[in-house]
Amino acid sequence: MAVRPAGEDTASRKDPSAFFKVSRGVAYWQNENGSDKRLFYSAGAITYAINAADGKPIRSFGNNGHIDLTEGLGREKNFNPYIAATTPGVIYKNLLIMGGRVAESVDAAPGHIRAFDVLTGERKWIFHTIPIPGKPGMTLAG
Repeated sequence: MAVRPAGEDTASRKDPSAFFKVSRGVAYWQNENGSDKRLFYSAGAITYAINAADGKPIRSFGNNGHIDLTEGLGREKNFNPYIAATTPGVIYKNLLIMGGRVAESVDAAPGHIRAFDVLTGERKWIFHTIPIPGKPGMTLAG
């Protein structure tokens, strides 16, 4: 991804090494008065937040400017960690809503849909696409 802020001669570049797992697009968010403008994009399982004005990472988002979609799935560590964000996500108010593509093997990561706070990267909610025993919806899947 290249971002060329107004008045700059060079663009900030992020060259994802996982070229076949790159989402081509960005999600845009700004606060109510327009003083904080952010772009979100993904490469593989990593979603980045950058300042729309200068192209620099927003270090206060997630882990030093990014979130790892393989984390916080509520599964043991012994699953296939293949997750690729196939879209830049959807912005709704102050949430970045992310799904993704997962492997199709028995040990595949779950394809949960999650919402993250656009300011902090903190997970705000999770929709379990495969019901969890003892949770609402399990009897419907039953």
